Amino acid sequence: MKRGDWTSLMISSMKGDLNIVKELIKHGANVNFLNKDGWSSLHLAAKEGHLDVVIYLHNISPTLSLTPSKSGRLPIHTAALCNHPDIVFQLLSLASNEETKQYLLNSSDNGGTNLLQNFVICGNVQIVKKLIDEYNVKIDHKDKLGREAIHHAAIIGNKEMLELLFERGANIDVQDSWDKFTSLHHAAKEGHVDIVKYLINVCHANIDIKDNHGKTAKDIAVLWNRKDIIEIL
Repeated sequence: MKRGDWTSLMISSMKGDLNIVKELIKHGANVNFLNKDGWSSLHLAAKEGHLDVVIYLHNISPTLSLTPSKSGRLPIHTAALCNHPDIVFQLLSLASNEETKQYLLNSSDNGGTNLLQNFVICGNVQIVKKLIDEYNVKIDHKDKLGREAIHHAAIIGNKEMLELLFERGANIDVQDSWDKFTSLHHAAKEGHVDIVKYLINVCHANIDIKDNHGKTAKDIAVLWNRKDIIEIL
């Protein structure tokens, strides 16, 4: 990240120096300033996991939690993508009403990635479970490529995550809208042998589904020279 247009408050927030943050605001620092990328001091504190700074900035200007960057990311998305669940749940608890809380839970960035998918991508199984079981976040949300959480779990090769999503009702054979890949296609492309075995043996994934080029998961494995997966399929 380029820092040429960062303010002293932004730098202090990123470093987690609460005392300096307080002093800067006391002497007139603009807490609502956004740089050219739309990042705020709250984004930076959330990114680095500085809970005390996040709480303080939010109390000074609650609307910051609802202010997206140019990429459409709210501070809560940034915290999730950087695997800071304490920040995420603190921001949820600070929401002024249930409507705002639901917005934070279900909003997505410009790529269509939401809170749940961010935690799937960074591999935090326990938080994904909590979001599904306690916060009723839907597992079939699609990003701009039509990918659901189950696709992302297959891409990163996280078997425990895949098991959780399957147990919670995720559709194993759902195809994304970008290339019509299923979870099996993605796992085959990435070379995740254990994921392919799980999808076939436990989830009974359909091995005959074709992508938008008419290729099955086995065809994809051949294309990417995934020899172990070719033998399985």
